[in-house]
Amino acid sequence: SSYVSAYPSSVRSTSAVFSQSFAMPSALQVLVALRSFAYPGQHGASAARLRQAFLRLAARELSEGQLEGLRGAFLRLDRDGDGALSARDLLGTLNSNKDVNLGIYDEGAYPMPKSSDLFSSWAGFGDASSSADEAEIRSLMAVAGTAGDAMLGFSDFLAVMLPDHIAMYEGQLMDAFRRLDVHGTGMLTRQALMETLQVGKAVTAQEVELLNAGLPQELGFHGFRALLGVQVLQ
Repeated sequence: SSYVSAYPSSVRSTSAVFSQSFAMPSALQVLVALRSFAYPGQHGASAARLRQAFLRLAARELSEGQLEGLRGAFLRLDRDGDGALSARDLLGTLNSNKDVNLGIYDEGAYPMPKSSDLFSSWAGFGDASSSADEAEIRSLMAVAGTAGDAMLGFSDFLAVMLPDHIAMYEGQLMDAFRRLDVHGTGMLTRQALMETLQVGKAVTAQEVELLNAGLPQELGFHGFRALLGVQVLQ
């Protein structure tokens, strides 16, 4: 699998045990995660788009043990079994039981960790509204998905759910950062950040110009890590 890192089996095993301390997501929590991933909120479009690209990159470093729980949730959400999540898949689960738990673990015993302060407090998007409809979910999936036609593949789903449902090792985050730091300087240049924005959803030249205008001149590892907002194991 492209998601299995080169970490030894002992690390993968530890990761798997830790990942079980996170509540498996309900369909409602998936909707909340989609909104948090897609909406720029008060932090601006450039920061939000960078975070989306960074989360997709970080998801590539996950071991099989880390992603195992979310694989089960993905399969349960994929109601038609076509290997991708559509707005209809998620809406169907929400309508059938808004609080359905998609995993095998007890949410009461394992409370959901809080999101990063940097991105979780976006006004208006902290709670999943019961009025969510297919049009809204399609628009969210159009931003988050790379599978085409407003669909989420499993790698997209991992990127969306990563901040609140999987803990990563510092070394995994560093490996993701190094994928972008091709010159090994410890800093991502504005040019590297501009190229990173091209990952994922296609954008127009005008959108790219506006996004580029909001980028910093450079970004180090600590800024990269803070922007991700993921739970980190030392």
